[in-house]
Amino acid sequence: MNIKYILILIFTTFLFSNSSGLRIRGSFDTPKVWKYLGRFGFNKGGYIELNSFWSTTDSTKIVLYSDKNPYIDGILKGDSNDNCYTKVNKGDYIFTLKSPHMIYNISQQRQRYWYFAIADCDPNIIQPFDHLDCEYDLTLNNPGKNIFETNISSDQKSIPITHIVFLGIYFILCAFIIGIIAKLKSKQLNFKQMLLLLLTMLFYIVSLSLSVVNWFSILHNNGYELKFASILSNGNGIFILLILQLGQGWVLVSNYHLIHPIRRIVNYIVCIVEVFLSVFIFIFYIYKKPEYDSDIYFYDTIPGYILLGVYIIIIFYFIIGNIYAHVRLRTNLDSNNAQLKKFIIIFTIIYSLWLISNPAIVLVAHFMDPWIKYKIIVILNLSIVTIFIIILMVMFLPVKGNLAIKLLKNQRDSIYFNQNRMNNLY
Repeated sequence: MNIKYILILIFTTFLFSNSSGLRIRGSFDTPKVWKYLGRFGFNKGGYIELNSFWSTTDSTKIVLYSDKNPYIDGILKGDSNDNCYTKVNKGDYIFTLKSPHMIYNISQQRQRYWYFAIADCDPNIIQPFDHLDCEYDLTLNNPGKNIFETNISSDQKSIPITHIVFLGIYFILCAFIIGIIAKLKSKQLNFKQMLLLLLTMLFYIVSLSLSVVNWFSILHNNGYELKFASILSNGNGIFILLILQLGQGWVLVSNYHLIHPIRRIVNYIVCIVEVFLSVFIFIFYIYKKPEYDSDIYFYDTIPGYILLGVYIIIIFYFIIGNIYAHVRLRTNLDSNNAQLKKFIIIFTIIYSLWLISNPAIVLVAHFMDPWIKYKIIVILNLSIVTIFIIILMVMFLPVKGNLAIKLLKNQRDSIYFNQNRMNNLY
């Protein structure tokens, strides 16, 4: 059997298997404590099923809170001084040991979050003399026909499929980039820019692959999230480096390293800072969040605003630096200047839009309803970066009349001319 059909069969089997809801299982052994378990977005028709609930005391409870609950924000943020009893009494629904198997149907007109907590507020439990031991098993279920509908919070629906689709698109783009590299090499034209773009694509592929693995873990391992999988989820650093250097004329002029020695160093520093900050903020902020596959939009947080500030600095550096490069060309007597200046202007306008899109998306996300924010932002981010990757591929497509190809040919001819002149001198 063809390997293609085997893969399709495996994926289809996974898609329509185990579509009985997301399981939340765990244990609890801390008396007089209200413990937050997580949240889940339900569509109309969803339900919460208590599969099993066991405890050494009768006072252990699982508490459900709707996002319509006026107290839930204060409880989650820790702003209220409520004790264990008060937090439990403010819940919308409570599972007790007297209901060892129960289904709570969600009746609502739109997507809503429900929050889950467990608590045992009995003041008579005195450790270590009285031992608390509890185990719980919940199923969170949305209406649907397959695992990507039933087992996923409503605000995250379509995201796993989106990641899988774009992963396939990126593999196809890599194949095209390799083809462009081969064509440029055959024409003896500089192809370093496409090698760096290929490296960028490989980072994006690793990022999406880890995201897909993470979703499979969540769906088939009872909500267990591989949080480390998101640490390498930022491939923008290398793409930024590529954009900064191309905007300054890299690979398009033979003496680039002489014209911009300091700016080359600055470009690498910018790339390293962006990647380092992304990883650092993720580890010390997002990684500690209790929710599986947290729907927090990374940049719409206080640490994210710091990284956003770096993006804004990069935008100004890119635009002002390219204007400087454009002016600098006036003092260079290279006949290639007119075409190079035209390329820099076009390139700066186009990729300024990409850089500006990052803070623009944050602004849009800030005013979105939380139950639609995550999936819209994921699709927007992937779509926008893919569009600008394709534009860059088209710019360096080795076809007649392409401005960048003319510049590469002029550079090649200039190198050959200088080599022949030196050979004639000796």
